[in-house]
Amino acid sequence: MQNVSALRVAIPADTSAQQRALGHLDLARLLLDGHWLAHAEQQCLAAASLDPEAETQALRAEIAARRQDPSALDLSQEHQPIGVSLRQGTIVSTLHFRTQTDERLKREAFRQAVTYIDVETSSQCNRRCGYCPNAFNDRLTSNRFMKDEVYETLIGDLSAIDYRHELHFVGFNEPLMHRDNILSRLALARRALPRASLIVFTNGDYLDRGCLDDLLAAGMDSLIVSVHLSPDKPYSEQAVFDRINRLARALDTQIQPMQYAAGAYINVRLVRGTLDITVRQLDYVRFGSNRASSLPNVGPQIDVRTSACLLPIHQFVLGHEGKSPPCCTMVSDDPNNDKYIVGDVAETASIFDVYCGSKMVSWRRSLFNVDPKRAPCDKCADNRGSPDLDNAALYAPWATFVSPGAIEPAAMTYICSGR
Repeated sequence: MQNVSALRVAIPADTSAQQRALGHLDLARLLLDGHWLAHAEQQCLAAASLDPEAETQALRAEIAARRQDPSALDLSQEHQPIGVSLRQGTIVSTLHFRTQTDERLKREAFRQAVTYIDVETSSQCNRRCGYCPNAFNDRLTSNRFMKDEVYETLIGDLSAIDYRHELHFVGFNEPLMHRDNILSRLALARRALPRASLIVFTNGDYLDRGCLDDLLAAGMDSLIVSVHLSPDKPYSEQAVFDRINRLARALDTQIQPMQYAAGAYINVRLVRGTLDITVRQLDYVRFGSNRASSLPNVGPQIDVRTSACLLPIHQFVLGHEGKSPPCCTMVSDDPNNDKYIVGDVAETASIFDVYCGSKMVSWRRSLFNVDPKRAPCDKCADNRGSPDLDNAALYAPWATFVSPGAIEPAAMTYICSGR
Protein backbone atom coordinates (compact mmCIF):
# COMPACT_ATOMS: atom_id res chain seq x y z
CA MET A 1 0.00 0.00 0.00
CA GLN A 2 1.18 3.51 -0.76
CA ASN A 3 2.19 5.59 2.26
CA VAL A 4 -0.97 7.66 2.87
CA SER A 5 -0.95 10.75 5.04
CA ALA A 6 -2.86 10.88 8.31
CA LEU A 7 -6.27 12.52 8.27
CA ARG A 8 -7.63 15.05 10.72
CA VAL A 9 -11.35 14.33 10.86
CA ALA A 10 -13.75 16.88 12.32
CA ILE A 11 -15.84 14.34 14.23
CA PRO A 12 -16.70 15.59 17.74
CA ALA A 13 -14.60 13.90 20.40
CA ASP A 14 -17.52 13.71 22.81
CA THR A 15 -19.50 11.35 20.55
CA SER A 16 -19.43 7.62 21.05
CA ALA A 17 -16.87 5.36 19.42
CA GLN A 18 -19.64 3.91 17.25
CA GLN A 19 -20.63 7.38 16.03
CA ARG A 20 -17.04 8.29 15.25
CA ALA A 21 -16.66 5.01 13.40
CA LEU A 22 -19.72 5.88 11.29
CA GLY A 23 -18.06 9.18 10.44
CA HIS A 24 -14.96 7.37 9.18
CA LEU A 25 -17.16 5.02 7.14
CA ASP A 26 -18.96 7.96 5.53
CA LEU A 27 -15.59 9.39 4.63
CA ALA A 28 -14.42 6.02 3.27
CA ARG A 29 -17.46 5.85 0.97
CA LEU A 30 -16.84 9.36 -0.34
CA LEU A 31 -13.16 8.63 -0.95
CA LEU A 32 -13.99 5.35 -2.67
CA ASP A 33 -16.49 7.12 -4.91
CA GLY A 34 -13.67 9.51 -5.80
CA HIS A 35 -11.25 6.64 -6.61
CA TRP A 36 -8.99 7.31 -3.61
CA LEU A 37 -8.48 3.63 -2.86
CA ALA A 38 -5.68 3.71 -0.28
CA HIS A 39 -7.25 6.69 1.45
CA ALA A 40 -10.62 4.95 1.60
CA GLU A 41 -8.99 1.85 3.10
CA GLN A 42 -7.30 4.05 5.70
CA GLN A 43 -10.72 5.24 6.84
CA CYS A 44 -12.05 1.67 7.00
CA LEU A 45 -9.17 0.76 9.30
CA ALA A 46 -9.87 3.83 11.47
CA ALA A 47 -13.53 2.81 11.75
CA ALA A 48 -12.65 -0.75 12.69
CA SER A 49 -10.22 0.42 15.36
CA LEU A 50 -13.01 2.42 17.02
CA ASP A 51 -15.74 -0.20 16.59
CA PRO A 52 -14.80 -3.79 15.73
CA GLU A 53 -18.42 -4.37 14.70
CA ALA A 54 -18.33 -1.58 12.10
CA GLU A 55 -19.53 -2.68 8.66
CA THR A 56 -16.23 -2.36 6.79
CA GLN A 57 -16.19 -5.73 5.01
CA ALA A 58 -18.12 -4.71 1.88
CA LEU A 59 -16.13 -1.50 1.46
CA ARG A 60 -12.79 -3.27 1.85
CA ALA A 61 -13.88 -5.96 -0.61
CA GLU A 62 -14.74 -3.27 -3.17
CA ILE A 63 -11.37 -1.61 -2.63
CA ALA A 64 -9.57 -4.92 -3.09
CA ALA A 65 -11.55 -5.69 -6.26
CA ARG A 66 -10.68 -2.35 -7.80
CA ARG A 67 -7.01 -2.86 -7.02
CA GLN A 68 -7.11 -6.10 -8.98
CA ASP A 69 -8.74 -4.39 -11.97
CA PRO A 70 -6.05 -2.90 -14.25
CA SER A 71 -8.61 -0.51 -15.78
CA ALA A 72 -9.75 0.91 -12.43
CA LEU A 73 -8.66 4.40 -11.51
CA ASP A 74 -6.66 4.73 -8.29
CA LEU A 75 -5.86 8.36 -7.57
CA SER A 76 -4.03 7.43 -4.36
CA GLN A 77 -1.13 6.17 -6.45
CA GLU A 78 -0.01 9.60 -7.66
CA HIS A 79 -2.18 12.24 -6.03
CA GLN A 80 -3.20 13.49 -2.61
CA PRO A 81 -6.48 14.79 -1.12
CA ILE A 82 -6.15 18.21 0.48
CA GLY A 83 -9.63 18.97 1.81
CA VAL A 84 -12.74 16.82 2.13
CA SER A 85 -16.27 17.98 2.93
CA LEU A 86 -18.73 15.27 3.89
CA ARG A 87 -21.59 17.77 3.95
CA GLN A 88 -20.94 18.93 0.39
CA GLY A 89 -19.65 15.58 -0.79
CA THR A 90 -16.53 17.21 -2.26
CA ILE A 91 -12.82 16.47 -2.41
CA VAL A 92 -10.21 19.11 -3.17
CA SER A 93 -6.93 17.51 -4.12
CA THR A 94 -3.63 17.95 -5.85
CA LEU A 95 -5.53 17.35 -9.10
CA HIS A 96 -6.79 20.91 -8.88
CA PHE A 97 -3.33 22.49 -8.84
CA ARG A 98 -1.84 20.84 -11.91
CA THR A 99 -2.76 21.26 -15.55
CA GLN A 100 -4.47 18.02 -16.50
CA THR A 101 -4.31 16.37 -19.92
CA ASP A 102 -5.78 12.94 -19.12
CA GLU A 103 -9.53 13.01 -19.83
CA ARG A 104 -10.46 10.87 -16.82
CA LEU A 105 -8.47 13.09 -14.47
CA LYS A 106 -10.09 16.22 -15.90
CA ARG A 107 -13.54 14.82 -15.29
CA GLU A 108 -12.71 13.65 -11.80
CA ALA A 109 -11.21 16.99 -10.80
CA PHE A 110 -14.41 18.74 -11.90
CA ARG A 111 -16.79 16.10 -10.53
CA GLN A 112 -15.17 15.95 -7.11
CA ALA A 113 -15.04 19.67 -6.38
CA VAL A 114 -17.54 21.75 -8.37
CA THR A 115 -20.77 22.35 -6.44
CA TYR A 116 -22.32 25.23 -8.36
CA ILE A 117 -22.26 26.38 -11.94
CA ASP A 118 -23.42 29.78 -13.22
CA VAL A 119 -24.65 29.82 -16.80
CA GLU A 120 -25.67 33.04 -18.54
CA THR A 121 -28.07 31.90 -21.27
CA SER A 122 -28.66 35.42 -22.63
CA SER A 123 -27.06 38.83 -22.30
CA GLN A 124 -29.86 41.33 -21.83
CA CYS A 125 -30.99 42.96 -18.59
CA ASN A 126 -33.86 45.44 -18.28
CA ARG A 127 -32.14 47.39 -15.49
CA ARG A 128 -29.05 49.53 -15.16
CA CYS A 129 -28.36 49.54 -11.44
CA GLY A 130 -25.54 51.82 -10.33
CA TYR A 131 -24.00 49.04 -8.21
CA CYS A 132 -23.73 46.67 -11.19
CA PRO A 133 -21.26 46.58 -14.11
CA ASN A 134 -24.29 46.93 -16.38
CA ALA A 135 -24.21 50.61 -15.46
CA PHE A 136 -21.28 50.96 -17.89
CA ASN A 137 -21.55 47.74 -19.93
CA ASP A 138 -24.57 48.03 -22.21
CA ARG A 139 -26.71 44.98 -21.56
CA LEU A 140 -29.97 46.89 -22.13
CA THR A 141 -30.36 47.88 -25.77
CA SER A 142 -29.92 44.45 -27.38
CA ASN A 143 -29.70 40.76 -26.58
CA ARG A 144 -27.39 37.89 -27.52
CA PHE A 145 -28.38 34.32 -26.71
CA MET A 146 -25.83 31.69 -25.79
CA LYS A 147 -25.28 29.52 -28.86
CA ASP A 148 -27.03 26.17 -28.73
CA GLU A 149 -23.80 24.26 -29.30
CA VAL A 150 -22.14 25.95 -26.33
CA TYR A 151 -25.06 25.23 -24.03
CA GLU A 152 -25.35 21.66 -25.28
CA THR A 153 -21.64 21.12 -24.63
CA LEU A 154 -22.13 22.28 -21.04
CA ILE A 155 -25.15 20.06 -20.43
CA GLY A 156 -23.67 17.07 -22.23
CA ASP A 157 -20.47 17.26 -20.20
CA LEU A 158 -22.40 17.56 -16.94
CA SER A 159 -24.54 14.59 -17.93
CA ALA A 160 -21.41 12.54 -18.57
CA ILE A 161 -20.38 12.93 -14.91
CA ASP A 162 -23.93 12.63 -13.54
CA TYR A 163 -23.70 16.13 -12.10
CA ARG A 164 -25.79 16.34 -8.93
CA HIS A 165 -25.10 19.78 -7.46
CA GLU A 166 -26.45 23.25 -8.29
CA LEU A 167 -26.86 24.65 -11.79
CA HIS A 168 -27.61 28.37 -11.60
CA PHE A 169 -29.29 30.20 -14.47
CA VAL A 170 -27.77 33.53 -13.62
CA GLY A 171 -25.36 36.16 -14.88
CA PHE A 172 -25.38 39.86 -15.58
CA ASN A 173 -28.68 39.35 -17.38
CA GLU A 174 -32.37 38.93 -16.62
CA PRO A 175 -33.22 35.43 -17.86
CA LEU A 176 -37.00 35.93 -17.66
CA MET A 177 -36.87 38.69 -20.28
CA HIS A 178 -36.76 35.87 -22.84
CA ARG A 179 -39.11 33.29 -21.34
CA ASP A 180 -39.17 30.80 -24.19
CA ASN A 181 -35.38 30.63 -24.21
CA ILE A 182 -34.99 30.01 -20.49
CA LEU A 183 -37.80 27.44 -20.51
CA SER A 184 -36.18 25.43 -23.30
CA ARG A 185 -32.79 25.59 -21.59
CA LEU A 186 -34.31 24.45 -18.31
CA ALA A 187 -36.14 21.58 -19.96
CA LEU A 188 -32.97 20.30 -21.64
CA ALA A 189 -31.05 20.48 -18.37
CA ARG A 190 -33.83 18.68 -16.50
CA ARG A 191 -33.87 15.80 -18.98
CA ALA A 192 -30.10 15.40 -18.97
CA LEU A 193 -29.41 16.11 -15.29
CA PRO A 194 -32.09 14.40 -13.20
CA ARG A 195 -30.13 14.76 -9.96
CA ALA A 196 -28.97 18.37 -10.36
CA SER A 197 -30.65 21.26 -8.56
CA LEU A 198 -31.81 23.79 -11.18
CA ILE A 199 -32.01 27.31 -9.74
CA VAL A 200 -33.18 30.40 -11.61
CA PHE A 201 -32.12 33.89 -10.48
CA THR A 202 -34.31 36.85 -11.42
CA ASN A 203 -35.02 40.47 -10.49
CA GLY A 204 -38.72 39.55 -10.45
CA ASP A 205 -39.83 42.21 -12.92
CA TYR A 206 -41.25 39.61 -15.33
CA LEU A 207 -42.43 37.14 -12.71
CA ASP A 208 -46.11 36.26 -12.40
CA ARG A 209 -48.07 33.09 -11.66
CA GLY A 210 -48.10 32.00 -15.28
CA CYS A 211 -44.34 32.43 -15.58
CA LEU A 212 -43.79 30.60 -12.31
CA ASP A 213 -45.93 27.67 -13.44
CA ASP A 214 -44.02 27.50 -16.73
CA LEU A 215 -40.69 27.44 -14.90
CA LEU A 216 -41.85 24.63 -12.65
CA ALA A 217 -43.19 22.63 -15.59
CA ALA A 218 -39.81 23.01 -17.34
CA GLY A 219 -38.01 21.48 -14.36
CA MET A 220 -36.91 24.36 -12.13
CA ASP A 221 -36.24 23.34 -8.52
CA SER A 222 -36.04 26.75 -6.87
CA LEU A 223 -36.16 30.45 -7.61
CA ILE A 224 -34.11 33.27 -6.13
CA VAL A 225 -35.46 36.80 -6.54
CA SER A 226 -33.05 39.68 -5.97
CA VAL A 227 -35.08 42.78 -5.26
CA HIS A 228 -33.74 45.94 -6.91
CA LEU A 229 -35.26 49.33 -6.20
CA SER A 230 -35.46 52.40 -8.41
CA PRO A 231 -32.08 53.50 -9.77
CA ASP A 232 -30.21 56.22 -7.91
CA LYS A 233 -32.51 56.05 -4.90
CA PRO A 234 -31.12 55.16 -1.47
CA TYR A 235 -31.81 51.85 0.23
CA SER A 236 -35.30 51.87 1.73
CA GLU A 237 -36.63 49.05 3.87
CA GLN A 238 -40.19 50.20 3.35
CA ALA A 239 -39.74 50.05 -0.41
CA VAL A 240 -38.30 46.53 -0.07
CA PHE A 241 -41.22 45.36 2.08
CA ASP A 242 -43.68 46.88 -0.38
CA ARG A 243 -42.02 45.04 -3.26
CA ILE A 244 -42.03 41.74 -1.37
CA ASN A 245 -45.72 42.13 -0.51
CA ARG A 246 -46.63 42.88 -4.13
CA LEU A 247 -44.67 39.87 -5.32
CA ALA A 248 -46.32 37.57 -2.75
CA ARG A 249 -49.78 38.73 -3.86
CA ALA A 250 -48.92 38.25 -7.53
CA LEU A 251 -47.69 34.70 -6.90
CA ASP A 252 -50.37 33.85 -4.32
CA THR A 253 -47.84 32.81 -1.69
CA GLN A 254 -47.34 33.23 2.04
CA ILE A 255 -44.34 35.15 3.37
CA GLN A 256 -41.97 33.39 5.75
CA PRO A 257 -39.26 35.64 7.31
CA MET A 258 -35.73 34.26 7.15
CA GLN A 259 -33.04 36.87 7.86
CA TYR A 260 -33.16 40.54 8.72
CA ALA A 261 -30.55 43.14 9.62
CA ALA A 262 -31.80 46.69 10.01
CA GLY A 263 -30.51 48.93 7.26
CA ALA A 264 -28.55 46.10 5.66
CA TYR A 265 -30.53 43.15 4.25
CA ILE A 266 -33.87 41.38 4.20
CA ASN A 267 -34.38 37.74 3.21
CA VAL A 268 -37.75 36.01 3.09
CA ARG A 269 -39.18 32.81 1.67
CA LEU A 270 -42.38 32.76 -0.35
CA VAL A 271 -44.20 29.56 0.50
CA ARG A 272 -46.46 27.69 -1.90
CA GLY A 273 -46.52 23.98 -1.23
CA THR A 274 -43.01 22.57 -1.49
CA LEU A 275 -41.80 25.28 -3.84
CA ASP A 276 -38.72 27.17 -2.65
CA ILE A 277 -38.78 30.87 -3.59
CA THR A 278 -36.23 33.05 -1.84
CA VAL A 279 -36.56 36.83 -2.04
CA ARG A 280 -33.59 38.86 -0.90
CA GLN A 281 -32.51 42.46 -0.87
CA LEU A 282 -29.51 44.16 0.65
CA ASP A 283 -28.08 47.61 0.53
CA TYR A 284 -25.92 46.81 -2.47
CA VAL A 285 -24.02 50.08 -2.38
CA ARG A 286 -22.75 49.36 1.13
CA PHE A 287 -22.67 45.56 1.16
CA GLY A 288 -22.62 44.45 -2.49
CA SER A 289 -19.70 43.30 -4.60
CA ASN A 290 -17.16 45.59 -6.24
CA ARG A 291 -17.08 43.03 -9.07
CA ALA A 292 -13.39 42.32 -9.27
CA SER A 293 -12.45 45.90 -8.41
CA SER A 294 -14.45 47.31 -11.35
CA LEU A 295 -16.85 49.20 -9.02
CA PRO A 296 -14.58 51.11 -6.63
CA ASN A 297 -17.40 52.76 -4.66
CA VAL A 298 -19.51 49.66 -4.12
CA GLY A 299 -19.38 47.20 -1.22
CA PRO A 300 -16.95 46.83 1.69
CA GLN A 301 -13.64 48.52 1.03
CA ILE A 302 -10.37 46.77 1.85
CA ASP A 303 -6.80 47.85 1.27
CA VAL A 304 -5.33 44.49 0.30
CA ARG A 305 -7.04 41.12 0.33
CA THR A 306 -5.13 38.35 2.06
CA SER A 307 -7.95 35.83 2.63
CA ALA A 308 -7.79 32.69 0.53
CA CYS A 309 -10.44 32.20 -2.14
CA LEU A 310 -11.75 28.81 -3.23
CA LEU A 311 -14.21 29.99 -5.88
CA PRO A 312 -12.08 28.81 -8.85
CA ILE A 313 -12.16 25.33 -7.28
CA HIS A 314 -15.84 24.97 -6.39
CA GLN A 315 -17.44 27.17 -9.05
CA PHE A 316 -17.59 27.14 -12.83
CA VAL A 317 -18.92 30.17 -14.71
CA LEU A 318 -20.01 30.33 -18.32
CA GLY A 319 -20.91 33.65 -19.92
CA HIS A 320 -23.35 33.98 -22.82
CA GLU A 321 -20.53 34.07 -25.38
CA GLY A 322 -19.07 30.81 -24.09
CA LYS A 323 -16.23 32.51 -22.24
CA SER A 324 -15.36 31.45 -18.72
CA PRO A 325 -13.98 33.90 -16.14
CA PRO A 326 -12.31 32.59 -12.98
CA CYS A 327 -15.33 33.42 -10.82
CA CYS A 328 -18.78 34.98 -10.82
CA THR A 329 -17.63 38.45 -9.79
CA MET A 330 -16.22 39.12 -13.28
CA VAL A 331 -18.21 40.05 -16.36
CA SER A 332 -17.24 37.65 -19.13
CA ASP A 333 -17.73 40.09 -22.02
CA ASP A 334 -16.27 43.20 -20.39
CA PRO A 335 -13.20 44.17 -22.48
CA ASN A 336 -11.40 45.06 -19.24
CA ASN A 337 -11.61 41.40 -18.24
CA ASP A 338 -10.31 39.91 -21.49
CA LYS A 339 -6.93 39.19 -19.91
CA TYR A 340 -8.58 37.27 -17.08
CA ILE A 341 -10.68 34.86 -19.15
CA VAL A 342 -9.55 31.28 -18.48
CA GLY A 343 -11.15 29.62 -21.50
CA ASP A 344 -13.79 29.61 -24.20
CA VAL A 345 -16.08 26.58 -24.39
CA ALA A 346 -16.83 27.45 -28.02
CA GLU A 347 -13.17 26.73 -28.79
CA THR A 348 -12.55 23.65 -26.63
CA ALA A 349 -13.79 20.10 -26.63
CA SER A 350 -15.31 20.24 -23.16
CA ILE A 351 -15.86 22.35 -20.06
CA PHE A 352 -13.31 20.09 -18.37
CA ASP A 353 -10.60 21.43 -20.70
CA VAL A 354 -11.29 24.92 -19.35
CA TYR A 355 -11.59 23.88 -15.71
CA CYS A 356 -8.34 21.90 -15.77
CA GLY A 357 -6.42 24.22 -18.07
CA SER A 358 -3.27 26.10 -17.16
CA LYS A 359 -5.01 29.48 -16.77
CA MET A 360 -7.52 28.23 -14.23
CA VAL A 361 -4.84 26.29 -12.38
CA SER A 362 -2.82 29.49 -12.15
CA TRP A 363 -5.76 31.28 -10.51
CA ARG A 364 -6.18 28.49 -7.97
CA ARG A 365 -2.51 28.57 -7.09
CA SER A 366 -2.51 32.33 -6.63
CA LEU A 367 -5.55 32.25 -4.33
CA PHE A 368 -4.82 29.16 -2.22
CA ASN A 369 -2.93 31.07 0.47
CA VAL A 370 -3.26 33.99 2.89
CA ASP A 371 -0.75 36.19 1.08
CA PRO A 372 -1.63 39.54 -0.53
CA LYS A 373 -3.55 38.89 -3.74
CA ARG A 374 -2.80 40.29 -7.18
CA ALA A 375 -5.19 42.43 -9.23
CA PRO A 376 -8.09 42.29 -9.68
CA CYS A 377 -8.50 40.22 -6.51
CA ASP A 378 -6.45 42.59 -4.37
CA LYS A 379 -9.49 44.76 -3.52
CA CYS A 380 -12.11 42.00 -3.57
CA ALA A 381 -14.06 41.60 -0.33
CA ASP A 382 -16.27 38.76 -1.58
CA ASN A 383 -16.36 35.21 -0.22
CA ARG A 384 -14.63 35.90 3.09
CA GLY A 385 -17.24 34.44 5.47
CA SER A 386 -15.36 31.38 6.72
CA PRO A 387 -12.54 31.72 9.29
CA ASP A 388 -10.74 28.94 7.41
CA LEU A 389 -10.05 31.40 4.60
CA ASP A 390 -7.75 33.34 6.95
CA ASN A 391 -6.18 30.32 8.65
CA ALA A 392 -2.59 30.21 7.41
CA ALA A 393 -2.05 26.77 8.98
CA LEU A 394 -4.42 25.21 6.44
CA TYR A 395 -2.52 26.54 3.43
CA ALA A 396 1.12 26.81 4.48
CA PRO A 397 1.84 23.04 4.21
CA TRP A 398 0.79 23.16 0.56
CA ALA A 399 2.69 26.30 -0.43
CA THR A 400 5.51 24.41 -2.12
CA PHE A 401 3.16 22.18 -4.03
CA VAL A 402 0.88 24.87 -5.41
CA SER A 403 3.77 27.03 -6.52
CA PRO A 404 4.28 26.95 -10.30
CA GLY A 405 7.46 24.86 -10.15
CA ALA A 406 6.02 22.01 -8.08
CA ILE A 407 5.16 18.76 -9.83
CA GLU A 408 5.04 16.06 -7.13
CA PRO A 409 2.20 15.54 -4.64
CA ALA A 410 3.00 16.48 -1.07
CA ALA A 411 2.59 13.94 1.74
CA MET A 412 0.64 16.25 3.99
CA THR A 413 -2.22 15.96 6.42
CA TYR A 414 -5.52 16.74 4.77
CA ILE A 415 -8.65 18.14 6.34
CA CYS A 416 -12.13 16.70 6.59
CA SER A 417 -14.96 19.03 7.54
CA GLY A 418 -18.29 18.12 9.15
CA ARG A 419 -20.55 15.17 8.49
